[in-house]
Amino acid sequence: KREGSIDNGEAQGQTLLHLAAKLGHEEIMRILITETSHASVLLNTRGQTPLLCAIEAGSTSTATILMEQDPLSLTCKDNIGSSVFHYATEQCN
Repeated sequence: KREGSIDNGEAQGQTLLHLAAKLGHEEIMRILITETSHASVLLNTRGQTPLLCAIEAGSTSTATILMEQDPLSLTCKDNIGSSVFHYATEQCN
């Protein structure tokens, strides 16, 4: 198996919106956002929303788009209770 392949479990539970947010693909994200009005309820296996994935990856531009699209996403937490502010602090972002 290649490192970073879908088979290694790294991408389990991630939607296309999670991946676009994490990889910083702004234009793809804008298209996907038009398909859902509640990105803050899309969770991967770690309980992360696309916003948390974007912050964790340091994708500031996609994180900004997600926050503007759904301001309630700022209140989300992952499976271990880490919030947007925890992620931002950990990533010095």
